[in-house]
Amino acid sequence: MSQKASRDRRLACFIFFEFYTVRKIQAIESNEIFSLLNWFSLPTYKELSNYLKVSISITSAIFLASVNTSLPRIVSLIIFDPLSVGLLAGFVQIGNVFVPLLNGITQAAMPRLGRCFQFGKIDEFKKSAILLVIVSFTSACIVLLVSQSSLSDDFVKLILNETFASYNQYFTLVAASSFFAYFNAVMGPVKIAQLQYTSELIQNLVVFILLIICCFGLGNIFGLEGIFYSIIIAQAFRTFWLGFTILSGIKNNS
Repeated sequence: MSQKASRDRRLACFIFFEFYTVRKIQAIESNEIFSLLNWFSLPTYKELSNYLKVSISITSAIFLASVNTSLPRIVSLIIFDPLSVGLLAGFVQIGNVFVPLLNGITQAAMPRLGRCFQFGKIDEFKKSAILLVIVSFTSACIVLLVSQSSLSDDFVKLILNETFASYNQYFTLVAASSFFAYFNAVMGPVKIAQLQYTSELIQNLVVFILLIICCFGLGNIFGLEGIFYSIIIAQAFRTFWLGFTILSGIKNNS
């Protein structure tokens, strides 16, 4: 959890710097800045207010995203016993097996995405985003195939232990949620590259509320499986919202 929060903070700092740099470049190219020495000048009050607004939006969005990651385990701890919480955490960890890879690829693509969108190179922006989607979809297919193969038990034993292998039915639910989770892992930064900071904050807040309702409701009805269902619902909801907002951003900038 601390590693993910640290990664998100580094990404936020990078995006903030990229935002500042792009705006300066645009000012130079439009002759609003006549000397390169102004590159090193202190920001004006208006600029500082804008940067502060962006920083607060990004920080709040990242905080809520971190809370949303832990929320199913917190609810499980309230409703169920520690064994169920351990099962949930273990299988979710298996589902996140490709997340570090996707995060690394996405962070490497962020400078290109940001520059393409800011300078109106929408076709290049689309190509990079589509490539990220293909990588996420391929990763999710691998997880799903493993969960449905005869090697699923051995895989769970290798990653976790034999205790988790006896609850292997949860692996299929985690694999199903990975289709949405992996898409969200790559498309969240793509959305931020479009400078949609406020929208990201609102989306994470809505997902937080949705998770609370679903986890308590479905958890009490279906038990631990209800928590996995809640994760799938929340991830799917975020996927469709991300897709809609990203496409809207592309349309508005075309």
